[in-house]
Amino acid sequence: MISISSAIPTDAAIISNTTECLPGYHGVNCDLPCPSNCGGDGSCKKYSGYCWSRCKIGHTGLKCNGTCPPNCGGDGSCRRTDDTCRYGCKTGYIGMKCEDTCSPNCGGDGSCSRIGFCRHGCRAGYTGFTCKDPCPPKCGGDGSCHIATKWCLQGCKLPGMTGFICEHTCQLGYTGPGCNITCPVNCGGDGGCSRDYGHCLDGCRPGYTGTTCRGTCSPNCGGDGSCDQSVPVCKHGCKEGFPGLHRAGLNFCL
Repeated sequence: MISISSAIPTDAAIISNTTECLPGYHGVNCDLPCPSNCGGDGSCKKYSGYCWSRCKIGHTGLKCNGTCPPNCGGDGSCRRTDDTCRYGCKTGYIGMKCEDTCSPNCGGDGSCSRIGFCRHGCRAGYTGFTCKDPCPPKCGGDGSCHIATKWCLQGCKLPGMTGFICEHTCQLGYTGPGCNITCPVNCGGDGGCSRDYGHCLDGCRPGYTGTTCRGTCSPNCGGDGSCDQSVPVCKHGCKEGFPGLHRAGLNFCL
């Protein structure tokens, strides 16, 4: 004889004959607990035990038994199918799984986009969208430069330097390591001289000679009184009435 109680099916048995089990259970008889990290109402697929919804925050996988990468941003969640972070990365990290680091030269809080572009510019002295390139070495102030053009933002390091990247070592007419020494006053042409030695670059003014134009030509040189910069021979012969010494076509006026 069959008892009445044994003839009445349990809830689990009823569910087992339908598509799925009650939330939190799975298995042919719906008597196995779902993985503990299933999200939502905790339900999982009847036969596979795979979680129906997303995983609890920080977990991943079809059964939510794995953990998300440690540097995922936001709430730390990631996609179950490929473990990629849902809400970007923690500050200082990049990549779909936030496994790489931003350039140490990123400015501000050091954060960057997932492809490595620094969000808040670069630390002083670095440039480029990933801040891996150094600024021109002659930039002044804190050494900072424009992130795209590399133009110095705070002038040049030494007095007299000019140009967008301080590529011109001294202003015209100046010399010396700090570009603060004037070129010799008798330099010819535009008055320019070399930075290292102060040698006149365009010869000398008429009447002067030598690499720095501090020597004088013979007072008896003809024409405008000029003579060669390296050898003090008169360029235009001698003044009328003054003898000249001619050697190898050169005029030395006595």
